[in-house]
Amino acid sequence: MEDETPTPSTLRQVLDAGPKWHAESEGSLLSTQDSYEASDEKLLAMLSDLAKGEEDSAESPEELRAEVEAKREMQRRLRRELQQLQERSRWQCQESNAFMQRLCSARDALAEKIQDANSENLELRSRLGNCKEQVAQLRRSRPPVVSLSEVTCQARLVEELAAASRCQAALQEELYQERQKTWRASGAVLRAFAGLDAIESSLDTRAAEAEALRAVAERAARCGVHLELDDAEPEGLDIQPLEQHLADLELHRDELKAIQVELQESDEDSELLQTHQELLSAESRMEVCRPQLEEAEALVSLLRAELRSEQAVAREEQSAQQRRREVFRSQVEEKRRELRRIQECQRCAAV
Repeated sequence: MEDETPTPSTLRQVLDAGPKWHAESEGSLLSTQDSYEASDEKLLAMLSDLAKGEEDSAESPEELRAEVEAKREMQRRLRRELQQLQERSRWQCQESNAFMQRLCSARDALAEKIQDANSENLELRSRLGNCKEQVAQLRRSRPPVVSLSEVTCQARLVEELAAASRCQAALQEELYQERQKTWRASGAVLRAFAGLDAIESSLDTRAAEAEALRAVAERAARCGVHLELDDAEPEGLDIQPLEQHLADLELHRDELKAIQVELQESDEDSELLQTHQELLSAESRMEVCRPQLEEAEALVSLLRAELRSEQAVAREEQSAQQRRREVFRSQVEEKRRELRRIQECQRCAAV
């Protein structure tokens, strides 16, 4: 039967033929696994030296064979336990690598989410700042708001202006009818009185009436009504209704000018009202943007909480890995103590 005691070279070949799990680990874990393999090689070398020394002893063949079988059984058991420990260490290393990859991917995704949330937060803040600036400008330039009663009054003045225009047209038509009536009356008077005195008095009367009519025409021209007067107008012209109508027309003209001034002011008030509406719309847009900003801040806080939870899980996993390494070291130390005890027993038996 051949001696199956492993030597450092055969153990190194077995370890080299195995999976290179230690090449995928990082940092302190790589140096720890290398130290474990070196200590395992030293342990197996000590077992090999012990086996060679016992084969050279001068004991009986039966006892030597029994001790060799016991030693080989112990070596096989130790080899199986060592393989189990290596498999466990390999599994722990793979688990640690998978966890580190998962942690890196989670960190990248979380960083991307935080960056998107920050960009969205900055955009919302800029929009909110613009809205606030617009609101401030509108508040600085905002005049008193036009009341509803003033708008109603302006509409009433517009209606009065239209009525005054219609009244002016009616007065002009009435003036024309009165002129025709005066002409007819003057012709009748001239035909009735054929004497010279009557003609002179009629001419004086006509001159006075023409002067009065000219004055009325000037007043009508100032009111915007054009009257065509002839020098041969007949006498007996009744201008009192015309003067009364002209007085009413002048009054309506003054009211019309006042209404026009009020309309200009109403245009300015409408512009102010439009500015106020723009201010209200800007405030409403700011109110719409505020929930989006709050939602972005809540998302950032949620992402931060997720990051803290991931960091806590990572710390727990690292502590678990550290505990598993400690258990592995304690098991190796226990095997070493057991090997030393066996060596001491064999030395005592040899002595």
